[in-house]
Parts: sequence; structure tokens; C-alpha cells
Amino acid sequence: MSDRPPSKRRPASSRSVQRLIQSPPNRSRWLGGISLLICLVLGGQWLTRRAIATHSPDLTQHSSQAPGTGLVPRSATETVLTNTAFGSTQKLTQTSQRRRNRPAIRSYSRAALDYFIEVAFGNEFSNNPDTNYIRKWSNAMRLSVQGSPTNTDLADLDRIVAELNRLMAGQMQIARVTQDANATIYFVPEAEFPTYDHQYIPRNLGFFRVWWNQKLEIQRARILISTTGINQRERSHLIREELTQSLGLMNDAETYRDSTFYQGWTDTQDFTMLDRDLIRMLYDSRVQAGMARDRIRQLFGR
Repeated sequence: MSDRPPSKRRPASSRSVQRLIQSPPNRSRWLGGISLLICLVLGGQWLTRRAIATHSPDLTQHSSQAPGTGLVPRSATETVLTNTAFGSTQKLTQTSQRRRNRPAIRSYSRAALDYFIEVAFGNEFSNNPDTNYIRKWSNAMRLSVQGSPTNTDLADLDRIVAELNRLMAGQMQIARVTQDANATIYFVPEAEFPTYDHQYIPRNLGFFRVWWNQKLEIQRARILISTTGINQRERSHLIREELTQSLGLMNDAETYRDSTFYQGWTDTQDFTMLDRDLIRMLYDSRVQAGMARDRIRQLFGR
């Protein structure tokens, strides 16, 4: 139907309409009345549609408004459409927010994966078959300090704890405590180490031991740092190495001399980029205690 309005006609009175319904005295007059009635009906429908179109809401304009700040609706139809537009905007905003908050899945290099396999499995002093599987903390490490640490020991310990917490990104947390500890670091002379751990292996100026449950989740840790026979820089390195290894990266390696996990004697004071990746990998949310080497290679394989 044309969008042009019909030609104007004077509205018929109720009496005229009644006469049109009655039998016409002749055929031409009867047809003329029917034509007039059709025009009136069609014209009224056209005007009604035009009035509705004029008052329909602009969805593009309303959807750009923040919820609750749109124009006051002028009709019930507009209220429904406006609310729908606002709901769509809010839903899209929430979806975008969830996508922004979703943690990114980190990828690792082949070198990091190979080094992780070397350090996270096995143990320097043990042939326990459990060392063929991932062992890690599932709950927070509550760390207490005993013995005679220097002020530098304590400052370095706090700095290393903060670094580790950042690298583990909330998957596990280390907290310094004075009671209800599940891990203890002792600063005592090396000659006294057997007093604190009867399984101590001599000629180790830094030493750690951990306990895990049947799920291979680490439950407790004991760390020994010598206060004799080494200087402050060497002791600071041992704090870093033994604490980090007690998280589950228990094996030493000869692959990278500047690494915290190097087998030989060093005094490195910082984690290398590979060291950081190993800590992130162990406490990646996808890595579970009890996983074997093949599963880790599948998980991080490139």
C-alpha cells in the first residue's frame, strides 16, 4: 500500500453510516456508499500506523544510554522496548567485563618445559617413587622463623617470600607467622642440624625436607640455614634456594649455572627468567599434584 495519505474526506455522521448499511434505492448510490466506507476504514488504519511509528522509540539512541538514564517512555510499547535495549547493553557490558577479568593462559618455551621436567621430578637424595610425580602445596604455607637470623636474613626472607607470592599469583600463598606454622626455617649452626632433623645429610649448609599426603600435596616443610661457615651473601642465596625448593621444585640440575637450582655451589641473588617460569608452571592452576611427566608435556607442549 502507498505511504501517501488518502485524499481528505469529510467524516460521515452516524446517521449517514446507518443509511449506507440499509438497502440502497439504486445500485450506483449503493456502490458509492460502500466505496466511501472502505476509504474511511483504510484511511483510519493508515493514520493509526503513522501515529505509532511517530512515537516508536529510537533503539539505537536508547541502547547507548546507561541503564536508568534513558528518556521517559511515552507509551507502554516504548517502555518494553527501552527496557529490552537497556538489558542488552548491560548484558554485553557484563560479558565484556568477564572476558577482561578472565586470566590469560600463559604459554612457556620448550627450554622452560624441559627444565621444569628436570627440576620438578626426581630428588637429589631420594629414590622414592613419589618423586616421579608432581608434588606441590594445596594450602598456604604458614612459615615461622626460629634460631638466630640476622636482620639481613629476615629482610631477604621477606623479599623472597614477596617474590614467590607474586609468581604464584594467588594459587598458593606464603605467610610469615609466629604460631600454628606448617613450615619452619631454622637459622642455626651447621653442627646442630642433626638436632633439628635426624635425616640431615652432612656437608649441606642449607637443607630442606617436606612431607606430603597420599595425594602428593605437600603438608609440612622444615628448612635449615647455617649461621656458620658462610658469609651473608651465601646465606641469602641459601634462603632463596631452600625455600623455593620446598615448594615442590626439589631437584638440583647442572643445566644453567646462573639458576637458583644449579647443582654446584653458587651465590646467585635473583631468580632467572627460567627460574620464574618454573615457579609459575608448578603453581599454574592446570597443574595438579600427582601428575606424571607425560601429562605435563601434554599440558605445556608446543
